[in-house]
Amino acid sequence: MADQICIEVPQVLDFCFQTETSDVCLPLSVFVPVAPATVCTCTGSTASCTLTSVTCTEVSRAPAANSGFFNVTFLVSFTLTVNIINAAGVVTCTATTTSSFFKTVTLCAPDGATTVCDVTFGCGPCICIDDVVCCTFNLCLVIKSVFPVVLSVAGTVLTPGVCVTPSPFPPVCPPTVPTVCLNCPPPV
Repeated sequence: MADQICIEVPQVLDFCFQTETSDVCLPLSVFVPVAPATVCTCTGSTASCTLTSVTCTEVSRAPAANSGFFNVTFLVSFTLTVNIINAAGVVTCTATTTSSFFKTVTLCAPDGATTVCDVTFGCGPCICIDDVVCCTFNLCLVIKSVFPVVLSVAGTVLTPGVCVTPSPFPPVCPPTVPTVCLNCPPPV
């Protein structure tokens, strides 16, 4: 028989997503040669890019015209690394740039609510032409406002058991999943 237990969980009050697609163009003068290269050039080369870090932080919240809703502004910052690649597939030059932009959304986010901004991203394609390298990048921002609530639910408090570790001999790939989980209550 299950007991009534109380748990605190984040309730999602509101959520949305927004995309941002942009181009970044860098002159060859900002690139640094990678040994054994001594000069950066687009001749016979291609380019690739990687978003190495992205952050999304709430910077302001103001009441919107709709009662209970707020205009929430986020600062999105990213670091982009661009590589020039020669015809042999070797990275000959690299450059890193950092940039930021603001994104404002309207959410149900009353006092006591916090916001969560998760970012997925991709980079490319890039083109290396004349003395400039241009790359396109895409960001997908999933923004939520959450509020802590206490729920009373039917359940059982579980006590952790000893972890099962696979034997190193013989190697098993993938590891075998135990057929019996003694710590889990039986399905009802």
